Amino acid sequence: MGKPKLPWTTCVKCGGLKVRRKHGSGWWCPPCKFEYTRLSRARWAAAKPTRWRVYQLKMKCKRYGIDPTIFVQAYVDQGFKCAACRVDLPIPHIDHDHTTGKFRGLLCRKCNLGMYIIDDPVWQEQLIQYKLRSE
Repeated sequence: MGKPKLPWTTCVKCGGLKVRRKHGSGWWCPPCKFEYTRLSRARWAAAKPTRWRVYQLKMKCKRYGIDPTIFVQAYVDQGFKCAACRVDLPIPHIDHDHTTGKFRGLLCRKCNLGMYIIDDPVWQEQLIQYKLRSE
């Protein structure tokens, strides 16, 4: 009868002790696996930036339960601008109703984060008008 397996092993990358899990041809600890995944994604993003952006868009749409074509159509319909403050929108953020999950539009980062915490009364009024329009 063979020797019983211990519940831990040594990471082949850093040499530290870790819980026994198999990855590929060696045993990696979670920090080493995380770093490998991070670097792998960074290499992929650098090598194929267009495919990387498409992948990110699909994952973002999947998270909020909308079709990527609806996302692109909303982006074009809004004139590539934030739905609330109308500034140019280089990186659109999906705005949705947290109770119903309904997609409302695309916002800039500041408006998306500031739906609840804005000090500027002009911005508050713009966001209130936007929210009323989307209901």
